[in-house]
Amino acid sequence: MTDIITAYQNIPEEGRKTAAAELHERVCSDAQRVASAMLDFCRSLKTMRDTKLYTEIGCASFDEYVEQKVGLKRRQVYNYIQTYERLGSTVLQSNAQLGITKLKLLCEISAPDIPSFLEDNDLAGMTVAQIKAIIAERNSQAEQISLLTEQVQTLENRPVEVAVAEPDEKTLKRVREEAESAWKEERSRTERETAELKTQLAAMQEKLEREKAKRKKDAEKANEAVKAQIESARKEAEASAKAAVQAQIEQAEKQKQQAIEEAKALEKKLASSADGDLITANLHIEAIKEAGRKLSACIQKIASNDAQKGQKVAAAAKLLIVRVAEELEGVQ
Repeated sequence: MTDIITAYQNIPEEGRKTAAAELHERVCSDAQRVASAMLDFCRSLKTMRDTKLYTEIGCASFDEYVEQKVGLKRRQVYNYIQTYERLGSTVLQSNAQLGITKLKLLCEISAPDIPSFLEDNDLAGMTVAQIKAIIAERNSQAEQISLLTEQVQTLENRPVEVAVAEPDEKTLKRVREEAESAWKEERSRTERETAELKTQLAAMQEKLEREKAKRKKDAEKANEAVKAQIESARKEAEASAKAAVQAQIEQAEKQKQQAIEEAKALEKKLASSADGDLITANLHIEAIKEAGRKLSACIQKIASNDAQKGQKVAAAAKLLIVRVAEELEGVQ
């Protein structure tokens, strides 16, 4: 170290400014490294304590780790950790040059007041004792201000005292009468309001009953109307059915009358014809044709309602026709 100082002292006059500038840059750089090292050291100690990774290197407790592995006292290490936790990384790094002892004193100041305290006081040029005295005085003043504030608030919150004279008997009687009158008036008002509410409730109930009866009557009318519509539809259906049946009867009667007239005409022809058997045969053929048409229509009607039954009747009719045809084949 002495050699370094001697070397700087022997620098020629023309090179002293350059050497001073270089040395100043080195001082600033070293100060920055010290600040970063201080922050990193505090953060690393806190991390080791919180994660308990010291157990992985053979230490049963954090105290054992710092004393045996790091070589520092427990109290000193906790000063580093508490200072880091209280001040934060920004304040700690910006003021690392103050040293851990002075930085630890800042923890006695409330966090919001620390920046202003650092700005108002040149802690680097003060001793630890001077800093302690300033902080103690500051805390004392803060405590006094707090006490004065509490006293002011207490005085402001005190009720205003009013002197009240002892009332005489006449005043007491008047007060009692006024209170009784007010009570009676309040009771009367309450009774009136209760009566009004009961009247309103009765009116509402009566209205509900009327509406209920009206809805019941409307429902009965609606039911009667539906019944009337159903009865009307039933009568219309019956009338329509009767009309259809009557039309069928009339149609059948016409057909019957037509058949009678045709039969009479045939009788006339038979009477005037020499070959009566041929005429009779022709009548049978015509009757068979008519019967065949009617049988076909009847089978179609049966099949429209029941296809299987229709097929059976049709098969029976075909069989009958085949047999008639077979008999005719035997005629010579």
